[in-house]
Amino acid sequence: MVKANYIRMAAVAMAFAASVGAGSFLGSLRVSHAASISQTFSGYSFNAGCNNAIDAASMVFTQGSSSIYEIQVHAARASHGGYSYVAGLDQYFWNGSCSLAHESPATGDDFVSRWHFRYGGQIFTSDGGYASIASPHFDQRVFNPFPQHCTTTFDGARANIEYHWITDGGEHPTFYYSWWGNTYAFSKCGTLVASNGWNTYIDMNGVPYGS
Repeated sequence: MVKANYIRMAAVAMAFAASVGAGSFLGSLRVSHAASISQTFSGYSFNAGCNNAIDAASMVFTQGSSSIYEIQVHAARASHGGYSYVAGLDQYFWNGSCSLAHESPATGDDFVSRWHFRYGGQIFTSDGGYASIASPHFDQRVFNPFPQHCTTTFDGARANIEYHWITDGGEHPTFYYSWWGNTYAFSKCGTLVASNGWNTYIDMNGVPYGS
């Protein structure tokens, strides 16, 4: 089972995190160097303890300022899709340990259908600077028989962020795709939903917190 990390500090406006974890590179032990993005994060979000995967994590925000709140500030802008509602946190990511997500931006509250993503990290990586892993998805409001959210797409939600951050808003023109193979199909309200295995890296351009 792949593992993931999910970190939440809702009451904290700014925090700094740097990772100089050990890993393997060309067969030798890396002790004093930051690991790469793919070595740092998993392509899924998980339950507490990171024993069971819940969603695909198909987006990475790179070259951040090290503020855990930076992504939430950008996401809330109209030009970035208007993810101004902060949803609850109940999932984890893996970044060398299993931790609760930082934030959970959404385009609406629990009573409407919405675009939504959780993110965690702001870990310093060798190939992406301060980076965060995210799990974009669309929450369809259904009655089954009681009102609840059902995830209907991972890739469509990733594309929604790409459109607003890269194409329409144009504030984050530097991006690229990386094959992670996170294609596990999850049963969501009786329907299987899976990512296509590609993760999008969006460069934050080192934009400072609050700008």
